[in-house]
Amino acid sequence: MQGNCGETTLRRWFFPALVLGSLWGLSEVVLNDAVVAWGLPMRAGLLAGVGMLLMGGAAGLTGAALSPLLMAGTALLMKQMAVPILHVSVLCKMNSCIAVVLQASFVGLLLRSIGLRRVGRLRAGAVGASAGLGSALVFWHIGLRVEPCTYLLSFQRPGGLVAFLGTEGVVWAVAGALLLPAGLALGRRLRVPLGELELERPALWRRAGAGVILASWVATAIAIAFSGAS
Repeated sequence: MQGNCGETTLRRWFFPALVLGSLWGLSEVVLNDAVVAWGLPMRAGLLAGVGMLLMGGAAGLTGAALSPLLMAGTALLMKQMAVPILHVSVLCKMNSCIAVVLQASFVGLLLRSIGLRRVGRLRAGAVGASAGLGSALVFWHIGLRVEPCTYLLSFQRPGGLVAFLGTEGVVWAVAGALLLPAGLALGRRLRVPLGELELERPALWRRAGAGVILASWVATAIAIAFSGAS
């Protein structure tokens, strides 16, 4: 019985969250580099928005409120591939890793405390906004102590916290309010058809998911190597 329970857990939420977490890690690296290369505005907002969309999708698809935490762990490991590939310090990507973990923690814990089944579009928007603003607030205090980069230090002045929340926190909150509900609704809509596919063609389900994971990790490693060589 315990083996069946473990197998069900692995199949129903762990594996899908790992797939979506791999896509999150890929987006954190590739989208970040693309935004910098193209000079697009609101880089943090775009990255936070993609993360919120994927976290909502995972929660809706798996029915597991804490699935964003597994996703964040996966994304963190992918971002830290820069350490062995580029031979840089772990601290080089630490602030962006902290942001990812904080956003996932706020989303997961808020969904868990409310009860995922009770979270509709309006509540999901409130969760996304709260997670964005709350994670920005905590990030301000942690980031300045762990890796006080030039950008964060520019806000280390009287009224700096308010300025940071107005610059970053509001953007993260808006991204969460808009895209977490969209991801949650999409995940819930796909839950039945993907669940049927999983039951009817389990081998295809596993191979497709494993292919997405492998492709995401390989593409991320290539992107990191390319950014270091350029």
